[in-house]
Amino acid sequence: MTLKTIKNIYSLALLLSWAVVFQAQPEWETVAIPMSDGEELAADVYLPAEEGDFPVIFIQTPYNKDLYHLGLPLGVGWDQTDQPYAFVVMDWRCHFASLSACVEEFDRGQDGYDAVQWIAEQDWCTGKIGTYGPSALGNIQFQTAQKQPPNLYCCVPEVCAPVSFYEHYFPGGVARTEYIQTLGTLFGAQGGIMAFPYDGLAWDIAESLTTYPDEIVTPMLLIGGWYDINIPDQVEMIELLADESPVGDQHKILIGPWVHGGSSTANVGSLEQGELEYPGAQHVNHEWALQMFDYYLRDIDNGYPELPRVNYHIQGETNVWAESTVPFGGSSEPMTLFLHHADNSLKWSSPGDEMPSQSFTYDPEDPSPSVGGHVLSLEQGPLDQGPDVESRNDNLIFTYSESEEFIVEGIITLSLWVSSDQVDTDIVVRLTDVHPDGSSMLINSGVKRLRFINGFTVADESFVTPDEMVQVEVKLPPLAHHFGPNHKMRIIVTSSDYPHYNRNMNTGGEMYPGGDPDMLVNPLVAENTLYSNNANPSTMNIPVSWIETNIEERSKSAISVLAITNCAIRSPSSIVASW
Repeated sequence: MTLKTIKNIYSLALLLSWAVVFQAQPEWETVAIPMSDGEELAADVYLPAEEGDFPVIFIQTPYNKDLYHLGLPLGVGWDQTDQPYAFVVMDWRCHFASLSACVEEFDRGQDGYDAVQWIAEQDWCTGKIGTYGPSALGNIQFQTAQKQPPNLYCCVPEVCAPVSFYEHYFPGGVARTEYIQTLGTLFGAQGGIMAFPYDGLAWDIAESLTTYPDEIVTPMLLIGGWYDINIPDQVEMIELLADESPVGDQHKILIGPWVHGGSSTANVGSLEQGELEYPGAQHVNHEWALQMFDYYLRDIDNGYPELPRVNYHIQGETNVWAESTVPFGGSSEPMTLFLHHADNSLKWSSPGDEMPSQSFTYDPEDPSPSVGGHVLSLEQGPLDQGPDVESRNDNLIFTYSESEEFIVEGIITLSLWVSSDQVDTDIVVRLTDVHPDGSSMLINSGVKRLRFINGFTVADESFVTPDEMVQVEVKLPPLAHHFGPNHKMRIIVTSSDYPHYNRNMNTGGEMYPGGDPDMLVNPLVAENTLYSNNANPSTMNIPVSWIETNIEERSKSAISVLAITNCAIRSPSSIVASW
């Protein structure tokens, strides 16, 4: 897939998620919403069939409001007859039908404020408005809420994180190649991101301008997915909102076994995610969103305020919905696993000195391919790493094969002793769940560039001495995963995961010539070595909750279970479009 087709793919994915059979179309009226600078933005108004005034669900999109002519979100589709809500879908300024309103300087948050207040004044509106939408449609909800429009009662941003900071684009100091390229294609953002490949003042300013939890006075329901590109930032955002927002106790987060969506058949709340199916999580995001809207916009006493602040899906052998006042329940204790070279295992015991190291080759011109995971323009979610990743000879694989059951809830960090025969290279770690049939399903991955082991600023940059051991820390995104007796935890250590991450050229030269996150200039092949022995143990620090009997017993004492479902391998014929 080429990046030139990303816009079409996004549109196609949205259409597929909206329609199985084109039975009808909702009815709408296109209006011009006046802005405070004198311009007008184009919007479509969808009203229920009966006469009257209604609370409004407001959506601001950069992807063309006309796509909603084929069906409304939140399970509404074409059935407006009995809907208690009106919908207003507005094109962003400078996009599609609002292109004519494009001016040199404008404020999207102010545009949102103006639109909310205009909607509230219409005779078909009760004066209560809530906002909804995923990704970019979620980020703009934060910008609108920051302006504090009086008639904005609640917001439901999905799979988004509005804060711009260095490691969001350069985790471990490495550019997220396909993600940045996609942002460049969709929004022209690549140049601005790639102009600052080191942390520093520019990123400090960007973060300060996009972080304003103390200015959010509208209750929010954040909806995220364990396979979403933004999940680390969403987990942090709920903490910021809880601590600093004037209505901190009213914000909530729902995290499902979901991908970001937009470039494949999988979307937030769909049955299939990657190569797995999660029937117990299907459309749960819609249910929670509508429960929030019903409470704040229709004054229905449905118990929404009593729902816990953090609600998340524990994946793995037995899948449950769990709830807590803090992410991951706080019930996990940190434990240390050691990498053993003798049998390529993960064990709680020290590795000894039987086999202190193993080496692998990394060729930038033949990188380990990205297969699923936290990506944007590629197929997302849990995909089997066996055929295209583990089958290669440029990795080291370590598996936990003991019979104990445990749940990992939180963030895994790996402390690895490594060396390279080059002055710079990358260390990539993939975490997988090995199923009984042998498939090795990706959970998440992390990366660290060796020149940044001391930090990410220009002053921090230092190159390694060839063949000299250094200690590298690799941090993985947050997770909640149950490894049962029939499943095995595995890590795959490589030096590439492309095009998820930029390919290190191993030269120690300029990382991104011409600001290109995907360019090779005279790359070198690296021979990289991983050490693990008593003197230099390579370890995994994992937050563990032990299961002595079964998941149900744990759920009675440590967490409150909302639902228990089975996870099934998805067959190709089961791929269906869903709301």
